[in-house]
Amino acid sequence: MATDKIHISLQGDLLTQIDEAAARERRTRSEWLREAARASLDEDHSERDEEASRARFLMLLGRLSAGAGWQDEHHPELKSAEDFRRWREELWARTNQQLAARLEE
Repeated sequence: MATDKIHISLQGDLLTQIDEAAARERRTRSEWLREAARASLDEDHSERDEEASRARFLMLLGRLSAGAGWQDEHHPELKSAEDFRRWREELWARTNQQLAARLEE
């Protein structure tokens, strides 16, 4: 399969944590990022319940930041599955509005 090269910007500490995680798993940075992206994209959104959805979201954040960036007390708006569902629906609604506005341009 052909690959495309891209350039992305990450904070230095996040890049360091990704490199450390990749080294622990004996992968290259690119392999690690590809696997993280695939894992995120492969999730079947239709079969998840709200608590499992929140848990996967937190796991992905933890994996990307090696646990250093996420602390529940800093995000009281996401304490319950209902809170997470509300946040997700608001995010999707904003995204849909932005896409609709761009299509109208």
